[in-house]
Amino acid sequence: FYANLPFINAFFGALIVFVIFNPLNRRLKKKLSKPLSAWIIIFMSLIIIIAPLYFLLQGIMSQLASLPNAIGSIKAFESLLNLDLQVDTIVAQVVPIIEKSLSSLLSNTIAVVTNLVIFYFLLYYLLIEGDGFIEKVKKILPFGNSHKNKIVQRFIDVTKATIIGSLLIALLQGLMLWFGFYMLGLP
Repeated sequence: FYANLPFINAFFGALIVFVIFNPLNRRLKKKLSKPLSAWIIIFMSLIIIIAPLYFLLQGIMSQLASLPNAIGSIKAFESLLNLDLQVDTIVAQVVPIIEKSLSSLLSNTIAVVTNLVIFYFLLYYLLIEGDGFIEKVKKILPFGNSHKNKIVQRFIDVTKATIIGSLLIALLQGLMLWFGFYMLGLP
């Protein structure tokens, strides 16, 4: 069990994505082969998962690229108002923190890639098996049939509700942030 602990996110992530895409998977399997429908859903999930990461990394890189200009602006502002902000000292303290964060990010890349490989491997076979997987889970649960069905249905309902709630909260937060920027006149 402890050997699998670093990959528990991949296991549960694949299970959650399977629950979300299983209705679409059932419809696609009626028209297409099992492997093709699984690959279509995997491609869709790649777009949903990787596209936001791409835009996040692009934003971080643009912010890092504009950092020297921002430091120059702070220095000009400092000299204009005759302030003693000690920008060089602040920069000297911040740069090691950024370097440590980047090295930590790079060292975690192998773990992230491994988790993604396990995630998509499991997701593929969950999509291929589909309802057969759900039936196998029901068989190993130590409850009566009515309780097994309730547990599985509750897991599906909670997963869907969590995803919908998270999306609605993200939308609300985005709207509030946009409104705040709009009221302050920020671009």
